[in-house]
Amino acid sequence: KPPGIPVLESYQFVSHLPAPTLSKADAIRVCVQLALENIPVPKVKVVEVDFGESVPITPLFADALGDLPLVTADLMFLSKQQLSLGGVHVEDGKLSTQTNSLFLISTNCLGRPEFVEESVGSLHESGYVLSREAANLVVDSIVPPAGFQLLAVFPVPEHETLVLMQRIKRKFMAVPTIVRIPPMDDRYEWITTLKEAIKSGPVIAVSQGDVNSGIVGLINCIRKEPDGGMVSCVFVDDPTAPPFDLDNAVFKSQLKLGLAINVYRKGRWGSFRHLQLIQEIESKPRRNHCYANALVKGDLSSMTWLSGPFNHGRPKGELVKVMYSSLNFRDVMFATGKLSSDFANLSRVEQQCELGFEYSGIGETGRRIMGMVTTGAMATHVACDDTLTWTVPEKWTLEEAATVPVVYVTVYCALFINAHIQKGQSILIHAGSGGIGLAAIRVCLAYGLEVFTTVGTDAKKDFLLQTFPQLKADNIGNSRDTSFERMIMLRTNGQGVDYVLNSLADDKLQASVRCLGKYGKFLEIGKYDMANDSKLGLNRFLRALSFTAVLVDFLFTAPQEEKMVS
Repeated sequence: KPPGIPVLESYQFVSHLPAPTLSKADAIRVCVQLALENIPVPKVKVVEVDFGESVPITPLFADALGDLPLVTADLMFLSKQQLSLGGVHVEDGKLSTQTNSLFLISTNCLGRPEFVEESVGSLHESGYVLSREAANLVVDSIVPPAGFQLLAVFPVPEHETLVLMQRIKRKFMAVPTIVRIPPMDDRYEWITTLKEAIKSGPVIAVSQGDVNSGIVGLINCIRKEPDGGMVSCVFVDDPTAPPFDLDNAVFKSQLKLGLAINVYRKGRWGSFRHLQLIQEIESKPRRNHCYANALVKGDLSSMTWLSGPFNHGRPKGELVKVMYSSLNFRDVMFATGKLSSDFANLSRVEQQCELGFEYSGIGETGRRIMGMVTTGAMATHVACDDTLTWTVPEKWTLEEAATVPVVYVTVYCALFINAHIQKGQSILIHAGSGGIGLAAIRVCLAYGLEVFTTVGTDAKKDFLLQTFPQLKADNIGNSRDTSFERMIMLRTNGQGVDYVLNSLADDKLQASVRCLGKYGKFLEIGKYDMANDSKLGLNRFLRALSFTAVLVDFLFTAPQEEKMVS
């Protein structure tokens, strides 16, 4: 399959004798995955012999193999019919001319054992015969042809049953080494035992009593290593099963098949398989809960509306109808792929939609609300966090209210939880014309601090002077370079400031640290340098400085008393 075309699959347990009723396409997928799990060949040859009784199923092998990486298909349909089958070579030929086929397909092979026996020369030494039998086939009555063993029986809706048999290969007579994997083990001492056992002969790794065991994936990986083909596994995921014992009939009959992966669940042997998910392309009706998200990080054109989880269940908190959702700098960094979600204290579930941090809207009682959530505020509805939700003052519009929570909570965390500002102290606030900058300037002026700030343009400087007449023009520097350091030293007579509220990066961060006086506190609200593990010389801290990362993201998982900021 060409790159870029998604492969949509489910992963589930499929029993073998018999299997649950599967679509014919899924039954073929199980056969292909089972075969490659045991015989990892780069090229799969499939030959179907036409007896004029059924529609060919070889094209389904083309689909199943097309979804697998690093595997190519050689598909042939031997028939007198003149057919055009996508990806399948059709010819009027004899089976005797074919060799080394991994799969041989035909109808009623159980009723024609002589045909199967004659086909041995066309099969791989451990190849498979897939027989298309009647729908009313009784599993217990199946007798495989001589030289073959029965592996699986798949009832399919199309009035037939698919029977998978394997050519019996020569048995390795050495007694296998059993390596037991203890449940809930976190010491992994058995790994050394397993590594040593592989060097001396066949090994069976056994996991029993651990529903979360990763033994299947581990053994699949080991079998791809040199000498790994001698390793198989038994995963007993059934509390009613007897303890593993080579001589117990439950295990003995299964292990005689010589399969790489053996899973016992609900009283049946089977394996875990990837089955096809059908992508629904028809139009969907609009749902009440929708949220916006970028499907591809870094590609803003992939922004789209998606159906949300509240359509399927009520959230724990109060449901708020969102009227406005602010676009914060964090949202821009996530959407453009410049900041990884790993630096936002998000769970794997929350990482599915990282956009939307604050909102304003109408609660279930009609109350006008503004608030913050971990993610997902860029939506039609949110489940509010009671301690991070506030009633919107009557004089404010909801549009204005949506701009308040994040910036003022950030300022509160920085200046009161971490810094404990006091009247008469001084502070350098970077990016003063931004949301957090404006909030910080307003709060610091109200608390009687000497405020220094930086902006990027003269227009922004004029805006600040008009908005805050108390600000001194000489206390406003340039945020585009490090000249603000000289401004601070001149204006403070070389003493430096008590606090720096920083959002600048690289050399400007270093210059900002140098602006601190003795016992100064550096309050970092940007994540760029932290995400890039930038270095900061410890000699700066000889002046008894402190460096604090102000991460509002952690407020959502903080104790209740830390959230009570209103």
